[in-house]
Amino acid sequence: MIPDAHSEEEFRVYFSGMKCRTEYERIGYGLARFPLMRLARLFAKRGRLISAYGASCIGSRSQQQDALLFGDTVIPAAGRNGDASGGEIETWQRSCCLPSVFAVADGMGGCNAGCVASTLCVETIRDGCSQIADDASIECMADAVRDAIERANRRIVEYGNENPGCRGMGTTLVALAVCEDGCRAFNLGDSRAYLFRDGALSRLSKDHTAFQRALDLNLPFAGKGNLSEGGGLTRYLGQGDSTFAAQAYEACFERDSAFVLLCSDGLTKALDDREIESLLVGADDPMACCCGLVSRAASIDESDNVSVLLVKV
Repeated sequence: MIPDAHSEEEFRVYFSGMKCRTEYERIGYGLARFPLMRLARLFAKRGRLISAYGASCIGSRSQQQDALLFGDTVIPAAGRNGDASGGEIETWQRSCCLPSVFAVADGMGGCNAGCVASTLCVETIRDGCSQIADDASIECMADAVRDAIERANRRIVEYGNENPGCRGMGTTLVALAVCEDGCRAFNLGDSRAYLFRDGALSRLSKDHTAFQRALDLNLPFAGKGNLSEGGGLTRYLGQGDSTFAAQAYEACFERDSAFVLLCSDGLTKALDDREIESLLVGADDPMACCCGLVSRAASIDESDNVSVLLVKV
């Protein structure tokens, strides 16, 4: 039965699964049953696809707390423990239509139900950006992401208040919005975004940590953490229900065939920026980059989940 609903996803699923003998029969039958304007819109969007690659490893932890977002596809943290056990690397590859949003959320390791918090976060980001128009500007997309981050923060706080076993849960977030006219990165906490262009790596995000705060104020840092560990988070989702608590650091840049790397702190605690850059330069393809980064980080420090997402912009 051909779906009467006119969603592009339903058409895409039906169209790709038709049992017609030839490609011409499939196209002809699809044209007969779906509005021409919607078909034109679908194929026009196919020319505006961007590729994204992801990899994750649970490490030695008993629970996976990193959740990922590829456009409209959520990779939840909960339920992935068995798949990733034993240090195995999970991988994903997606092609996403513009405009699109990508994210990595790292549930707080020391908080209850971090996997719930990170999954709530990326689900709310996805839902908040799902109704953006195809021709939306990066400013319009950025407004949607900001609103979604505030809603995600409120949802996490409210869920923790309503469920005693989850009280105090939280998550960091790094997100990337991509439109035809540009890109914008957002972060809360110590999950990071990097721009990899012409063989050089530069950081787009700014850590919300005690170390970074001391650095900004040109003060000596007396905490236990070092440069990679940060010495404690100063901002994250679930910290409080104020607007300030959910205010992300932002960086805007142009689309120019570069790669953007989003990662949890499981990567940056194990590898410094120069090591990350060398692994990106030395890899043969984007998926190999992701797997190489995760594998290397896990071999140095397996005490944390490690997740990366690489987007060709």
